[in-house]
Formats: sequence, structure tokens, C-alpha cells
Amino acid sequence: MEDVEKIEGKSLNQAKNTATVDLGKIHLGAVVVKNRESAIIFGRGIRNEKRELNKFLRIMSKKISRYKKHSKRFKKLKIAKNRYRNKLKRKIKDLRHKATRQIVNFCVLNGVNKIFVWNSNRNRKEGYRKKT
Repeated sequence: MEDVEKIEGKSLNQAKNTATVDLGKIHLGAVVVKNRESAIIFGRGIRNEKRELNKFLRIMSKKISRYKKHSKRFKKLKIAKNRYRNKLKRKIKDLRHKATRQIVNFCVLNGVNKIFVWNSNRNRKEGYRKKT
């Protein structure tokens, strides 16, 4: 927090209304506003799409493995697999965009002028393993 204050040149208390967003995988975003309002954006849809994609890829990989490489049937199955994979990736991207819009709309409704984002994946410390 001290680094943010130094960069901005003023204390956080001077900001009218601030929000903190905690990004995650199960809950895509948990938002807490300075005036004690809060919201949780769930990521169930994205997890479901990823599960469906992995299930489909497992089935297709099993089918593809039965055919000789570069045969006509092999190529058709690869095309179908890639088409479905790309479709679901676009769907996941859209769901993430919709979740982000929900967070932004919530902040706008509460008159937030500063947002602080915490990403636990990026900020996790490494190097806890024993070195031999």
C-alpha cells in the first residue's frame, strides 16, 4: 500500500471511493467497496465449459489414435477437434468478458474512482521447495 501512495503522490484516504477486487478461479472476482458494499462473481460457467472441453478432447483423442496418421479420416477428426476447441475457447473468453463487465458495472453503480486488483496467482511466492 505504501508503494501505491508514493506513486500516486497522495494518500488513499483522499480518494472518494475505492474498491478492491480479488481474482480467483472458483469465484472470478470478489469486489469490496470502501462503503462496505460487496459482490461476488461466480465462475461456474467457465469451469463447466472447461470440463466439457476436456471430456470432448479425451473422446476425440481416443478416436484419432485408432487411425493412421495423415489419413483422410484422421484429418477430418483433427479438423472437428480443433473446430470444437476453438468454439469453446471463444465461449470461455466471452464469459470472462461478461464477468469483467459485471465487476465494472458494480463499481460504477457504487461511484468507485479507484480499483485495486489482487491476483493471487501472480503474487504467489515461489521457492518453498527444498534445494538439494
